[in-house]
Amino acid sequence: MISADVGDLGMSALSQGRVTDYTLDDVHEARLTVEARVASLAAERIDSASIERLSDLIDTQEDTIGDPIRYLIADREFHTEIYRACGNAVLSDLAATLYSYLLDHRRRVVAEPGAIERSINDHREILSALKTGDGPALTAAFGVHERRIYDTTRELMATS
Repeated sequence: MISADVGDLGMSALSQGRVTDYTLDDVHEARLTVEARVASLAAERIDSASIERLSDLIDTQEDTIGDPIRYLIADREFHTEIYRACGNAVLSDLAATLYSYLLDHRRRVVAEPGAIERSINDHREILSALKTGDGPALTAAFGVHERRIYDTTRELMATS
């Protein structure tokens, strides 16, 4: 007889809401993979109201230069708007969970001179690709943005 007991199969740190139990490299690789799929779907499915909201959020981000906390609030809204636009609740939730990894470190990173401006420029590239529905350009823009987040977080962790 075959047992139906799968043991701890579903008991990963992620399923327990502890994304911080993973390494930066593991989260970075997962985020690149998940966000690539999210971006591809969002490019196909995003509506005009979401595009307008993203544009408004970039305007809001412009007003937060010099205020890392307010920026990160607007940044989270920007990312989650895109995650939701993919139309897949599981991928959206997974992407949002991965986004939250080491968020306390991100506050210190975005306090560095020019960091918010660079991030906003990345967001403009992301929005531009969304407006044209260009999935490959959107995936590439997300990749550039995520790699910048990874590199700056890694640098901060190395000096902390």
